[in-house]
Amino acid sequence: DLVLELIDPYPWDLLLGSIHWIDGWWFDRSHSEFEWERLGPRRVYERYFELLSEMAASGKVDVITHPDRVKYLRKPFRTEPIDLYAGFLEAAQQTNVVIEINTGGLRHPVHEIYPSPTFIRMIHEADLAITFASDAHTPEQAAWGLDLARVEAAEAGFTHRARFVGRNKTMLPFDVPPASFTD
Repeated sequence: DLVLELIDPYPWDLLLGSIHWIDGWWFDRSHSEFEWERLGPRRVYERYFELLSEMAASGKVDVITHPDRVKYLRKPFRTEPIDLYAGFLEAAQQTNVVIEINTGGLRHPVHEIYPSPTFIRMIHEADLAITFASDAHTPEQAAWGLDLARVEAAEAGFTHRARFVGRNKTMLPFDVPPASFTD
């Protein structure tokens, strides 16, 4: 709330929301692996999705970024936590927040797009909008991997992506790379 108060006077096009810390520890860094061991993966995922759901339901951000970043260190379950995805999506539906498909995970230890293909399908089934991002931290990473993100979104049933100007959302069709891209 303090950050939102601080940025309120400025004309933002969109506000992004993400989770990188869980109750004071940085879950997506190897120096915090002892917390994973102490709490266990299920509890870490549960708490991550509790925080993500709270943010989604708040209505204070326009886009939830890399919604399953909790998998960053490759500590997923044997099966995906569908129940946690579903709870988050219910919260997201309350405010119609947009969900980002983020290719940064392809450069991270998990080597996967955020969110997973299963999660992307569930976002589509929840009738929520998407947007794309490469999570670039250098100019060379800008738009990196977005062809694959568009393919995965299209395979889940998406044809449009959200665009924001002055925090107002419009939906635009996106191109899907030719079939030869995925062969």
